[in-house]
Amino acid sequence: MRRKLIRPPTKQNVDDQWESLKGGLMEMYNRNSTHLSFEQLYRNAYNLVLQKRGEFLYLEFKKLLQEHLQSGLSQIHPPKATSEMDLFLRKLLDLWTQHLLDTEMSRDILMYLDRTWVKQSNKLMVYDLGLDIYLVTVVETSLWQHILGAILYLVERDRLLEQIDRTLVKNSIQVLSYLSKQDKTKYLIDFEPVYLERTLSFYQAESNEKQSRLDCQSYLLETASRLDQEKERSSVFLLSSSVELVTQQFLQAMVKEKLNDILQMPNGLVYFLDQGKYEDLKRMHYLFGLVSGGHDLLKQAIGQHIQTLYRPFQISKESPVEWVNYILSLKTHYDQILALGLSNDKPFEIAINTALQLVVNMEQRAPEYCSLFIDHHLRKKGGQDDFSDSTLIIFKFLQEKDVFERYYKQHLAKRLLSKGTANEDGEKQVISKIKIEAGSQFTFKLEGMFNDVNVSTDMTSEFKSVNKSRIELGVNVLTTTFWPNQMTISDPIVFPKDMQDLVDKFTSFYLNKHSGRRLQFTGQMGSVDVRAQFSEKKEINCSTLAACLLLEIFNDCESISFEDIQRRISIPEQDLVRTLQSLSLGKYRVITKSTKTKEILASDMFSVNTAFTTPLTKIKIATVAAQPQETDQERLETLKKIEESRKHQIEACIVRIMKARQRLDHNSLSNQVFEQMGARFQPTLQLVKSRIESLIEREYLARDEQDRSVYNYVA
Repeated sequence: MRRKLIRPPTKQNVDDQWESLKGGLMEMYNRNSTHLSFEQLYRNAYNLVLQKRGEFLYLEFKKLLQEHLQSGLSQIHPPKATSEMDLFLRKLLDLWTQHLLDTEMSRDILMYLDRTWVKQSNKLMVYDLGLDIYLVTVVETSLWQHILGAILYLVERDRLLEQIDRTLVKNSIQVLSYLSKQDKTKYLIDFEPVYLERTLSFYQAESNEKQSRLDCQSYLLETASRLDQEKERSSVFLLSSSVELVTQQFLQAMVKEKLNDILQMPNGLVYFLDQGKYEDLKRMHYLFGLVSGGHDLLKQAIGQHIQTLYRPFQISKESPVEWVNYILSLKTHYDQILALGLSNDKPFEIAINTALQLVVNMEQRAPEYCSLFIDHHLRKKGGQDDFSDSTLIIFKFLQEKDVFERYYKQHLAKRLLSKGTANEDGEKQVISKIKIEAGSQFTFKLEGMFNDVNVSTDMTSEFKSVNKSRIELGVNVLTTTFWPNQMTISDPIVFPKDMQDLVDKFTSFYLNKHSGRRLQFTGQMGSVDVRAQFSEKKEINCSTLAACLLLEIFNDCESISFEDIQRRISIPEQDLVRTLQSLSLGKYRVITKSTKTKEILASDMFSVNTAFTTPLTKIKIATVAAQPQETDQERLETLKKIEESRKHQIEACIVRIMKARQRLDHNSLSNQVFEQMGARFQPTLQLVKSRIESLIEREYLARDEQDRSVYNYVA
């Protein structure tokens, strides 16, 4: 059976079909579509396209939809007062909702038009055409400024915490994100830039107002609260892509432009740091971290404040311990601030430690004080407090670690030789931790000192077993390179005959075991038990020098002058004065002095105090101690020796580097010297340069003939 051909409708039929379609669309737009046949409307549009009247249908539909939208818009008037802005936006939103529904229903009816003619002609799809009609007819007209103004007004009211219809604002803004031109939405082109600008100006005004009436604590609290409010507001009103941009505008106005002002506000950073206001510091750290340069400025301000905390101490017996305890209290305080107020932020930890290091090294005597602090704790009897960690804190901060090493060797030597340490485990623990921090080379000589004492104890026991004598002798054999010079290099002491005989026997015993070595006895740090007869027998424990005086001078001389004592016994004048003071001016005055002054004069006469009495059988006469700290003159001498030692260390470092590299330019060589020597001290550029020149003069190095800034190693 042959199928019937479908004939295209006649021209009259096309016009009738459009009129029928137009009437049906108008009924839908007027919400009177219950009696309509959507199938028939679709077929009318379908037939028009088949008749090749797609362009006619497209243009007529556009005109129809535009006219209908215009008729609805004619009922909406711009607001004359701010009180009418809500109603104005609500009417526009109703118009948009109706128009969007009209467009969607039209798209369904004209679906075949979209699939054929629209695609072929590269025109806007029916739905997009509807959006474009709304953009051109409603938004891109004189109404735009009223729309924008109404939205911004309601947003500002919301920022002022007034009650508004937030859904109305949200939907009104959302409409703009549907409307596009030139591949960008109306939201991005015309709304977002203005919104950001108004946000900035609003919060600039607010920040100025708050700054004028609030202290730092309240300003930060309100700023953090307002930031949360603005983020929440943006997430409700705006597209997600705008939330961060608005936040940055807020931070620009409330934080970035006010960084220096915030730091200078009453009850500000200095107050937070000094009083330990952790929550306020945490809030400041958080807000400053949200803007570029904020943390850098905050670190700088904290560092500057820490540097103002430097307090010079008057030199006294207690000042080293007081000073170290003060530094430790600062460290503890700022560790708390770092943990509870700055979220353990690593850059802030570095900044704080750098500032504390500057405070420590502002004190010229810091290395000496650190060593004296250790000495104080290790001599403390009955105390087993763990101070080694505290010691390491200060040690890490010291720039002149070689100066500390020199003082520590002196103090350690006195403790070891005078049995002054009350905590042997503490001694080893301190050295162990210093070794971890500074390396085995740093503690090599310190460990050698301990080894010397242990070996000497065993050797003394062995000597006693082979030498029976009524006088007991204990000897510490010190390796010259390990111990401070003043412990090992001194004028030979003249012992009384009985003591000298025993010393000679020990010398023979030692040299038989260690041939090729040389022993030199020094009595500065030794002690002797001397039995004396006054009105009754007494046993006196005193220094070796004091024992030599008592046995060599006062054992057979009733009265003698200071000058005669100097001639008869080989003791340095300073040590002789201190020894005579301890015997004649101390608690137990076994020697009398002709004058009543505390100073020893050249004309003073000394004699045995035959009237000396005490209920004790055994007494200990301590040598008059010098101040724990060096005098200014002694310090200058120490620094001079250290400076000389540094020259040798730098030269050795330069030779090591050049031997390995053979050829280096001046800057590279200097940088490597600074890097390697930095663990012990900070050499100056001038010092490094002078050592290089010295090595060139002694032909360890030579300048390159082609480039005078390059050095060659001379084998």
